[in-house]
Amino acid sequence: MVRETEDVPMNEGALGEDDFQEGRGEIAALRSQVDQLEEERNALREEAARIRADFHNFRQRTEREGIRQRELAAERAVTLLLPVLDNLDRALEASGEGEGLRQGVAMVRRMFFGALQDLGVCPIDAAGAFDPARHDAVGTVPVEAPEKDHQVMEVVFPGYTLGGRVLRPAMVRVGTYESSTEN
Repeated sequence: MVRETEDVPMNEGALGEDDFQEGRGEIAALRSQVDQLEEERNALREEAARIRADFHNFRQRTEREGIRQRELAAERAVTLLLPVLDNLDRALEASGEGEGLRQGVAMVRRMFFGALQDLGVCPIDAAGAFDPARHDAVGTVPVEAPEKDHQVMEVVFPGYTLGGRVLRPAMVRVGTYESSTEN
């Protein structure tokens, strides 16, 4: 079977100048819309990057604050326990002839101080020149040599640090030299 075709004139169905201009207008509108959407996308990407950075900073700040809170809690606990350690030392000094009692108190003191060390507590080395950041002068001792002036002569109570911070300064007696210049 053969189909018959109709003759269609050439200008029927062809696009005219108006159609062409209308198409250009639509393309320009679509391009403008694409540009606007790309700008919105870029703005949203920048905002997402800022939010990610803010969240990262927030997480780091929260971690630092948590560490600091734990350090403060440990510092408070240790500060409350240091007088117990001092009293154990006093008991050792006063135990005299009760050797069994002395050995028991010494063992408890070692265990207690070991637990403090496990928490990060370190004793302050009080020897040497007086340092007001690490020592608390509770008295003076007259010395005869000028090189012993302002030197720690006796430790009354030891000092301790936790995490590099002084929990309690060492309570010391400091040497004072007074030259005897007689005329």
